[in-house]
Amino acid sequence: YNDRILLKWSSTLQPKQIDRYYITVGRPGFDSAEVKDAAGRRVVLLDGDVCTFQSSTRAQCSYFVTGLDISTIYIFQVFSGNMNGFESIGSNIGISSTLSLPNSPIPGLMMESVIPSLDIDGYGVRLSWLRPAGFPVVTRYY
Repeated sequence: YNDRILLKWSSTLQPKQIDRYYITVGRPGFDSAEVKDAAGRRVVLLDGDVCTFQSSTRAQCSYFVTGLDISTIYIFQVFSGNMNGFESIGSNIGISSTLSLPNSPIPGLMMESVIPSLDIDGYGVRLSWLRPAGFPVVTRYY
């Protein structure tokens, strides 16, 4: 799971004005490109698929960008739009990095996910893992 980053953003919805998004990704010093699907088409994210509505005018949205290189800094930007097209400027630029994880210190311990994210509240990392079969219950974390 080191090749993905979870992007989160909030959206102020204006009825019938914003209902879709697309994301650009790049590396510092290089041009950004649109996130594309396997066929090379721009990935267009519909708000009903990537957003949780908090009210009739506010939504929290998220999307995993996958297929990234490990231990690499990326720059992301989200563009909003509707059936008539997309805005030309986009969101504030978000910067995040994929991680390279060491080998497991315990046989059978599997890192389930490491998700660095940049959202409206700042930077964060969420870790999750699976306990090996037969391993005693964990009582402390360091």
